[in-house]
Amino acid sequence: MTFPMGQDYADAVQNLKQCILDPEFIGGVARKANGRLEVYAGGFSRVFPITVSRQVLALRCWTADVGDAEVRYREITSYLSSLKRDYFADFHYVRRGIRVRGQEFPIIRMEWIHGATLKDYIATQIHNPDEINRLADSFLQTVTDLHQHGISHGDLQDGNILVSSLRHLKLIDYDSLFVPSLRGSTNPIVGVPAYQHPQRFRNGNSGVAGEHIDYFSELVIYLSLRALAEQPRLWRDLKIEHAQGLIFSKEDFEQPAGSEIFRELGSFSREVAALADQLKTFCLETSLDQLRPLEEVVSQVKKGASTPTDASLDELRHRIELLPQTPPTNTTLGIVPTDVDGLIKKAGEHRQGHASPAIPILQGAVIRIEVSDKRPSWQTAIRLWFTNFFREIKDFFSRKFASLQASGSTTPKSPSGPTPSVGIQDMAHKIKSSSPSSQPKLEDILAKVRERGS
Repeated sequence: MTFPMGQDYADAVQNLKQCILDPEFIGGVARKANGRLEVYAGGFSRVFPITVSRQVLALRCWTADVGDAEVRYREITSYLSSLKRDYFADFHYVRRGIRVRGQEFPIIRMEWIHGATLKDYIATQIHNPDEINRLADSFLQTVTDLHQHGISHGDLQDGNILVSSLRHLKLIDYDSLFVPSLRGSTNPIVGVPAYQHPQRFRNGNSGVAGEHIDYFSELVIYLSLRALAEQPRLWRDLKIEHAQGLIFSKEDFEQPAGSEIFRELGSFSREVAALADQLKTFCLETSLDQLRPLEEVVSQVKKGASTPTDASLDELRHRIELLPQTPPTNTTLGIVPTDVDGLIKKAGEHRQGHASPAIPILQGAVIRIEVSDKRPSWQTAIRLWFTNFFREIKDFFSRKFASLQASGSTTPKSPSGPTPSVGIQDMAHKIKSSSPSSQPKLEDILAKVRERGS
């Protein structure tokens, strides 16, 4: 079936008395704004608010074929009618809904939600972190409930999430909704790239329906809300108001290692940084079945648990810049002390010159951290950076490398001090080649390094 264009529907809606077939709209009047017909465009539809007997209903019309919509909506309606969840709008599929240019087409009749899209609402609350965090908590509760009932939305993005006048979240646009009775079916809607896993756009895998289809976009939205609550400036810096997504773009998901926003999130609070690390891991998965629901990810982060993956190890290697020569004296701070505050005090000496302090951790390895006098919270940023770094490097050595001691090879100190020719590459090679049965503690490794440097 070839569906009408948006303008064709607009012409019919302005002549509603002759064109509408759904009896619930009889006597209705299309709403106008500033003298023009009010209409909202979606991916494959147009939505018109219609006033009927002092109430407003939404008339949703398709501009493209979205598969067997009648079958899908019959299954969706049957399943949701028994749940009665507040975050779903009341809706009905009407097979003979409207006549356009002499042909009859189906429509969706929905309750009209008085409120704003998620992005529009964030714009009004961007300097109210408590409200943004409340939104994040409410979103987490909503998707957790969806998971408990085997439901996925299939196209989670800011335009399909409304914040009602009572500040409640409402999900709209159910063309891609999945319920258990639809298992094994396909879904032609892949969603907005700035919210979806790259794999949905590859190898024809985009149409697979299932509970897991929202796991990626859920984390994208939740992490974006937490980051915006922590740093409202992101709204301005990333020009989110005019962007396709929130704080991420599809390029960030395709190349997470080179993403500027991922790098920046590493200096945020421990929770935000850990959530960003998990999203990077998600980006590198080749199967959506390997993703986890948002409530599991958040629970792990809040418990402080950390499961190293190849993605997190790649990020750790990216953070460690191997330099072939000894750093200049004015940027060398020595072995990282146990007193991080002391390190921060020393690092402050570099702040005025926009320098990036270099701190040798292992012989031949240098960790660079960015300290900018443009960011008032630079001391906090350093502290958070090192907190996350030590957590990652501990997992890095403990889980991926075997014991240094088991290698039976250590470099003796020379009378004049440590041997400069022993670099991180040599040490890593020895660790990799040793037995995996014995795993060293980070404290033991650092002790050896301090002993070598004493």
